[in-house]
Amino acid sequence: MSWPSGRRTRLHALFARRDVTGRPDMPMLSVYRDYGVTPRDGRDHNYNKPGQDLAAYRVVRQGDLVLNKMKTWQGSLGISDYDGIVSPAYFVARPLTDDNPAFLHHLLRSPPLIAEYGARSKGIRPSQWDLPWDEFRNIVVEIPPLSIQRAIADYLDCETSRIDALMVAKRRMITLLEEQRTLILLQHVAPHLLSHGRVPDDWHTTRLKYLFYPPVAGAWGNEPEGSSLDTLCIRVADFDRRRFRVHERAATLRSVEPTTRHKCLLTTGDVLIEKSGGGEAQPVGFAVVFDLDADAICSNFVARLRPRPDLEPAYGGLILAAAYRAECNVPFVKQTTGIQNLDLPAYLSLPWYVPDRASQVRLCDRLESVFSTIDRINDMLDRQLILLQKRRQALITVAVTGQLDIPEAA
Repeated sequence: MSWPSGRRTRLHALFARRDVTGRPDMPMLSVYRDYGVTPRDGRDHNYNKPGQDLAAYRVVRQGDLVLNKMKTWQGSLGISDYDGIVSPAYFVARPLTDDNPAFLHHLLRSPPLIAEYGARSKGIRPSQWDLPWDEFRNIVVEIPPLSIQRAIADYLDCETSRIDALMVAKRRMITLLEEQRTLILLQHVAPHLLSHGRVPDDWHTTRLKYLFYPPVAGAWGNEPEGSSLDTLCIRVADFDRRRFRVHERAATLRSVEPTTRHKCLLTTGDVLIEKSGGGEAQPVGFAVVFDLDADAICSNFVARLRPRPDLEPAYGGLILAAAYRAECNVPFVKQTTGIQNLDLPAYLSLPWYVPDRASQVRLCDRLESVFSTIDRINDMLDRQLILLQKRRQALITVAVTGQLDIPEAA
């Protein structure tokens, strides 16, 4: 720190918990890692459905601090610019001082403090980490004089806004590229799903189930033992949703009995389809092609579809990718508990148009070339987003820790 006239204090001297409820009429707010506290309307990034009893939700006033205590270690906290209500699972705290709210917002969301939240969170694994209020309130921070707080806040608001605008533009470019990929995919593989699409005369009609052998459900096995039974198990998390194939980084090992292994073992060209799981943003039913040079099975949330001889394996993957991107799976998604299940037999009964195998190979080669170009651009944009995010974090860190000389306003 480089503020000779600043002060060193614990967070309990800056904030006191507020626990006011009984206002279901107020607008709902949420806390997002990328945005801080925002109105829930118009945001769909965390996909958590509100509870039935809004009267139990905590009241937030402008200037209050709000923490998602299970995700504070990821940066899900901030000073609210709004009045509203938040989930009872969140902490709400009122300010005790006249310190600049915008400065405190940047300070509390800075990488050094986020690392501190992670170190103080309790739980067996990150997905279960929880930051107790007593741990949060005892964190020590350095606070500069109010005039410097205002200067830092103004500077960071300006600079982070520029970076955020660039990031929004690059994410929009990625979205447009993926929309282009979908259109090209449908034009070449599923023209019958387009409003003005025309199916070539030499394509024949069939049903999806006749293109594959009967589905084989995957298995989860047991904890790995370090023995010959340990087998690579492909999970939905290993699906590359851009490239419609299994990620090379797949590395989950499970102990699998020989009979199960023999039944479920994958071969190059198998199509893997998610039959259980999914969510509001990504409904169940996504499919990828397995092309790894490894002995592997798929998990119990996945089914194996092995292409029949007259179906080019890569083309089989593209068919199910097109069906998914056209949302053909949605009518077959069932959800009676907290998990989605795909009615796979009904889904595979969908009619489809297919060219001969030689044409399938040519279409795969053509799409591989086009999609490779889209992938290269997307990869470049991904790298730029990572660099911009690192720049943003570094800028906040040096500003709120006094390592950057920011002139005070006159």
